[in-house]
Amino acid sequence: MLLLRRNKTQSNKKESDKVQPKNSLFNKAPLLQQNTLLVALSPEHITLSLLKRSIWRDEYKQELTLPCVANSDDELIMSLALLENNLKKAPWNSARVTVVLSNHFVRYMLIPWNDMLLHPKEQQAYLQHLFNETYGDTATNYALRLSPAAPGKERIASALDKNLLEQVRSTVSNAGLQLDSIQPWLMYYFNRYRDQMPDAGGWFVSVEHGISAIIGVANGAWRLVHTLRCGTLWQQELHAALDRFYLSGEANAIPKTLYWCSNDTQHDVSAFNSAWQLIRLETKYNKGKKIKSPVFSIQGERIEP
Repeated sequence: MLLLRRNKTQSNKKESDKVQPKNSLFNKAPLLQQNTLLVALSPEHITLSLLKRSIWRDEYKQELTLPCVANSDDELIMSLALLENNLKKAPWNSARVTVVLSNHFVRYMLIPWNDMLLHPKEQQAYLQHLFNETYGDTATNYALRLSPAAPGKERIASALDKNLLEQVRSTVSNAGLQLDSIQPWLMYYFNRYRDQMPDAGGWFVSVEHGISAIIGVANGAWRLVHTLRCGTLWQQELHAALDRFYLSGEANAIPKTLYWCSNDTQHDVSAFNSAWQLIRLETKYNKGKKIKSPVFSIQGERIEP
């Protein structure tokens, strides 16, 4: 009888081995190891960052910055053609692609919770109405996405030009690569660093040339989202904008802690007074450095290919 039980156990074990997927958690093989290409597209440049990604971490391998001009439709087409040519070359041509679009190309809006809007189609119609009121007829060509939130809490909506999305998809497809997602710059970097922000909240600011995108968070909820067009005195303009939010009462619950990131090493926030706690977040990958994989929890901000 004991022998029969052993045989049965062995038989069951063999059967279970057969049904385990190749990348099962029970397997000892490395999980989800692959090359991921992060393409950051802005009006001034395109940056390609090659990452070796696993379930636990990313490891930076290589980076290339392509100067470009994308202030008009014709210039954008030329810049995407340059990107396509480079995507066809090694080592970029062996990776899955995530495209991060500059805040210059994105519109954001804080959306109050509405108990009456439960169906996705109703939510989309409501979003379209709000963006039409703010941006006029231009908003009819926007692809709109809404971040999830707990009942009763505000959400963030993002809007991207449909033509731009289609051009980006075509660029990656024509290069023979697989597109994982297209994401707004602000939301990509917020997700990358969100675990560094305490539950009490604070300000998250993504600084680019000519624009700063701002998120205010308090007690685990979105309180404010804003994009600020700015010039060489961007830090004074940012400081003044945040002060106005406090004066208006919009930001009373948000701690005066500024988490900020910029690809420009010359940027600083020394103009802020001592009432602020200032924390700079690094956006550049250092070669060979192992980094925590970004967690894209705000799925509504992803534009799926």
